[in-house]
Amino acid sequence: MADVDHSGTSITGGHTNADGSNAGFMTAANFTKLGLYPTVSGLTTGQCIRATGAATMAFGALDLANSSAVTGVLPKANQGAQDMGGDCSGSTAACTVAKVNGTTYPAGGSLTTGTIPRVTGAATVAYGALDLANSSAVTGVLPAANRAAPTAAETVTALASAASSIAVNSQKFTGLAAGTTAGDSVRYEQFTGSAHMLYGWGDAAAPGANADRFCTWGSSGATISATENISQFCAPFAFTTTGILNWQNAAMATNTITYTMRIAGVDTANTCVLNVGSTTVLATGFSVAVAQGDILTMKSRENGTETAVTAKPRVAIIYKTSAAA
Repeated sequence: MADVDHSGTSITGGHTNADGSNAGFMTAANFTKLGLYPTVSGLTTGQCIRATGAATMAFGALDLANSSAVTGVLPKANQGAQDMGGDCSGSTAACTVAKVNGTTYPAGGSLTTGTIPRVTGAATVAYGALDLANSSAVTGVLPAANRAAPTAAETVTALASAASSIAVNSQKFTGLAAGTTAGDSVRYEQFTGSAHMLYGWGDAAAPGANADRFCTWGSSGATISATENISQFCAPFAFTTTGILNWQNAAMATNTITYTMRIAGVDTANTCVLNVGSTTVLATGFSVAVAQGDILTMKSRENGTETAVTAKPRVAIIYKTSAAA
């Protein structure tokens, strides 16, 4: 303050301390008198004194935009609510996020449980169910562990539209209906239990008048024989006979003919009788087991003598296998 001329200035109040310093002079009125403080009359409540130049001061509002006037960060507790802009509305005391990065979302309060946000426009989103039919909504294939087991109808539909062979991991299809037309699946018993025939026949003037005669297996034109061991047939696989089918080129006028299948020279229950006036007979309902390697013959016997008829028998054993043959 050496540069200030205080001549004629009257400073009031204050006293000198024991150490020689002055006290009681630090009043606004004395600072004004000294030219160090602005005039104190006409001030506005709340204003503070600010440096307005290298050697001047004035009362006014604190300029928060002036980096020379403030430093640090004002604590939240000392801040008032601020208006929000951009994607938000309201104030810092009660802010509502109206958009997310420019995209509008629906307001809460009436949402449905389980729905998810879905894009409904270039800048809009709405809640709803995921549309699995929308190729923009889903990609990839849902793992089997996350899918419900298909119904029987769905499985059949999938099989019907198969574009290639389907592997079933060495498992079986069960519960099939029996096939009835070309292209149908065949049940196991339809194949392995279906009827097959082993043919045997012999030509002669008579099947065997009151005597046993034996048809030659697989021989067309052979004379029916009275010797069994030259008319035998060795079974190539196991099967079960269920009947006999017989046909003759001429009917018997007065006598019947009995045909009997034999195993190892012993008659079996597999037999049929060709009646008078008939040329064919089918006898079924039998169940005679034949093992692989069994020796079979077909015996015929005319119950009487009818030499006027030239009968040429054709005989077939009807059988079913227990496995595909």
